[in-house]
Amino acid sequence: MRESIVAVTAEHQARITELEHHLNERVTLARTTPLDAEMLQMAQAAGVLPPSETIAEDHQELTDQLAEVQLRLEEVQSQLDAARTETTTAREQFAEVKQQFDDAQIALAQMKTQAAEDAVAAETATQKLAELTQQFEDAQVALAQMKTQAASTVDELAENERQRLRQQAIFDAQSEQLAALKTQQAAAQQEREELLQKHQDAVQALTDTLAATKQQLATVEHELQTAPTAAVPAQPVETTAVLSAPATESVAATTTQVACAETEQALNRLRSLYEGFAALGATYTPHGLLLRLNENEVRFQPGQATLLGGELPSVTRIAELLKEQPTLTVRVEGHTDRSGNDELNKTLSQQRAEAVKQALIARGVDAVRLTAEGIGSARPLADNATAAGRSQNRRVEVYVSE
Repeated sequence: MRESIVAVTAEHQARITELEHHLNERVTLARTTPLDAEMLQMAQAAGVLPPSETIAEDHQELTDQLAEVQLRLEEVQSQLDAARTETTTAREQFAEVKQQFDDAQIALAQMKTQAAEDAVAAETATQKLAELTQQFEDAQVALAQMKTQAASTVDELAENERQRLRQQAIFDAQSEQLAALKTQQAAAQQEREELLQKHQDAVQALTDTLAATKQQLATVEHELQTAPTAAVPAQPVETTAVLSAPATESVAATTTQVACAETEQALNRLRSLYEGFAALGATYTPHGLLLRLNENEVRFQPGQATLLGGELPSVTRIAELLKEQPTLTVRVEGHTDRSGNDELNKTLSQQRAEAVKQALIARGVDAVRLTAEGIGSARPLADNATAAGRSQNRRVEVYVSE
């Protein structure tokens, strides 16, 4: 707009300047020409210059030209007035345009100020947006972490709940097993007490019988010692009768001695049996006397059923006891912890029971007196969740019965 105003103003100014210059020339010509004509006339009148048609013609021509110039001067004057009017209008338009331009400049300055303020606000908003974007991204990362942590926590809680349920199930099973074991223990204790009472009664009866037999034997020996000094009857029949009495008493004494010897042997056998079982830590059960061989005594490699080298004192004592008591039979049971599947555990426990059976056979026990059975992990003694509990559950049990 400014360039357009400047161009229009310059064009009008150039036109005005041209018209003024042309007008000045015409005015000067008009002014000088009449003066020259008058001087010429005065010179002719004075006789200085002769009259001449050429001069008249020139005068006429100049007059015509002057009229034409005047006419043109009027036209130029009109044009100048029009130009002045146009210039005034243009100046008014220029003033108006300049006012508009000034207003536009003011508005532009205001717009620039507003733009600067808007730029500052935009920059502030951009920074705020960047901060909010960063906060949003941080919030997203934190949310993702929280989701991951929540998922991990949920999984952990689920695993804890499953573990709690497993432990609860194990605890319930162990409680039931403990109750059953307590019941079995009470029954075994009662049976043991009954057996002990029976054995004590039997021992007491045998002891009484032995004492009575010894008393009878002492009486018979005393009678035998006093018999030769007695008087011999006169009748032969009576003599025969008297002579036959010592023979009968001798036979009774021999029978009594045999009974006493057998009783002594039975008592010695019972004492030896009880002492041997007590040394091995035997426990009375409904299935017979229980001898447990834990992992510390009977050692196997993990997942293996071959006994490790070295002495097996418990197995050796059991073998010696069985050789001393030929009427006893043995059932060997193998047990495992709950590591691995049930089928593998049952197979492994059977193989380990067979290994202990072979160890007894190798120590002189007749194979027909021995049986082996694999129980697997079906009858744990302790919690399989701990290493100590699993060690207690990996065991071999020997049941002795007549």
